Amino acid sequence: MGINNKKVVVLDFYAYEISSLICYLEEMAKKGWLLESISSMYAKFKKIEPKNIKYTIDIIGKISTYEVLDEESLKEYRDKKESEGWKFLYDYNNMQIFYSEYNNEEFLVTSKDQWKVKEIFKNSLFEVFIRMLPILFLAFNQYISIFRRDGIDIFIDNDRILGLLFVIVYLLIHLVDLVRVFKFKVSPYKISTSSIWIKFKSRVMALIFLMLFIYLIVSIIKLNFIDNRAGIVVLLGVIVIGATMAFVYYLANINNKNIKKNTTIASLLIVIVSIALIINNFIVENDSKNTNNSVDRKEHSLSLNDFNDELISDKDLFIDESSSFLASKIFYNAYGKNMQLSYELFESDYEWITKLNFNRVMKWFENQGIKYNEIKTNLPEDIKVLVNEKGSNYFLVSSTKMIELIGVEDIKDKEDFFNTVYEKIFTL
Repeated sequence: MGINNKKVVVLDFYAYEISSLICYLEEMAKKGWLLESISSMYAKFKKIEPKNIKYTIDIIGKISTYEVLDEESLKEYRDKKESEGWKFLYDYNNMQIFYSEYNNEEFLVTSKDQWKVKEIFKNSLFEVFIRMLPILFLAFNQYISIFRRDGIDIFIDNDRILGLLFVIVYLLIHLVDLVRVFKFKVSPYKISTSSIWIKFKSRVMALIFLMLFIYLIVSIIKLNFIDNRAGIVVLLGVIVIGATMAFVYYLANINNKNIKKNTTIASLLIVIVSIALIINNFIVENDSKNTNNSVDRKEHSLSLNDFNDELISDKDLFIDESSSFLASKIFYNAYGKNMQLSYELFESDYEWITKLNFNRVMKWFENQGIKYNEIKTNLPEDIKVLVNEKGSNYFLVSSTKMIELIGVEDIKDKEDFFNTVYEKIFTL
């Protein structure tokens, strides 16, 4: 993003990546951008003529926003560097950033004498942990959301699939950084000087934040905040995160030494939002189960009409449908003049998803002390049929579809009933 010869870029780096950061800054200078200010998540540049610029980053004291360095000692150190041909540019977390222009490749080489390996390692490890903490809460939220149910409902919700993808990508990036931090501790001066990893993860993080922002805006538009408490939780989350980012940006501009402290505060606030989402997962979703989300009269794969029956009234029909690009699920319950038809149908073009969901459902029933046994029928061999001990519920399962038939113990001709279900569900 550039305005009036200024450019602000997302820049995700840790202290252990000093060499890579220097390489990145020098590449930017060759493109005509000189560093103006920097934090652990963004950098601000100003437009210059493209030129060769050498950067060096020295660590004075501890890498900390809390330690106040002696101004006289700092001035003495900076004067010494300037006498060597360097110009002081910026102080970030007691990391002194200097630069100098040069016209040949034999100019000043960045010295690593000022590197404090133990200090860099501790700081980087702490930063990785702080950033991973909020996403671990979100991952835990995803975990309990998936495994406390009798099926893998995440596959039928595009929003949750996208959220899980964000969580996985975010964690993978930080796990790679975690490995690189320990690699730095073992061989601090052999760490890569390439800027590829910094640029890659910075772009990925920028994309994640952009898509997350768009998702939250869309969620606000879609949800009814008056009647839907889930919407209220999302709105509060947007307000808290937005206000936190604005607060951090404001303080970072009036006092650059507060950046790390503010990042910690922001992380803690995001944790609070994550906890709110977990509470929402237990409370709001449980309440929403009693809501008829999609009652209509459109034709379904299997309905009372297929059994020569019809509804007593519109109030006796309940349909709940969910779908994504991976799978779909329909819960259908209807009271007819001659019978009650109740079933849950799960479909996916991906066999592994159907198998995973089936195994999860069976595991859930097993934990509830409910046992299902496979039985023989006149259906094709690729259709597995299971029944519970009471004979009230049946499962018909293929490689891509599974349907749970609920409360069918009173149906006398079950073979004919199964054949109708097979024709309407599994032959299409």
